[in-house]
Amino acid sequence: ILSLPINGSYVETTKPTFTWEQVPGTSNYNIQVALSPSFSSTAIKKTVTSTTYNTTIYLRSGKTYYWRVRANGTNGPSKWSDVWSFITP
Repeated sequence: ILSLPINGSYVETTKPTFTWEQVPGTSNYNIQVALSPSFSSTAIKKTVTSTTYNTTIYLRSGKTYYWRVRANGTNGPSKWSDVWSFITP
């Protein structure tokens, strides 16, 4: 379950922090951030071990971005989460 940035929200920075709920038995998570809900071209595509990702790049100003996460564990990857969007300042 995604937590922040809240779906449809305006963020205060072009380097937002992403958070989501922990999935038991997970070894890591994939996060994707893109300008398109199809994720055909991603701005961010990372594998992380925690339920927080601090953006290391500046996203483009005044744009709507879409993000999603999936958990990876011993049984393979989960389905992708719901897709949420946010707007950069």
